[in-house]
Amino acid sequence: MLWLNLLMIVLVIVGLLIFAYGIFKASDVQVFFGELIVFTPIFWLTFDFNLLPLAPVFSLSVMYFLQSINSKKQVENNS
Repeated sequence: MLWLNLLMIVLVIVGLLIFAYGIFKASDVQVFFGELIVFTPIFWLTFDFNLLPLAPVFSLSVMYFLQSINSKKQVENNS
């Protein structure tokens, strides 16, 4: 069980790195997969398998939220 928990922590760290790289490069796909890799171990370790199918939904919602923030910033910069 210890190895599984350590693997999940490594997945979260890798997911955060992919998420940050996706934001830096403005790549929606990398942001989505980074969030998915972060949310999946968190949901698995905290809620067991009950909420695991909702990890992609949360990833998409965060990605759309980030897109709306970026579009508002671009509109403010252009005007």
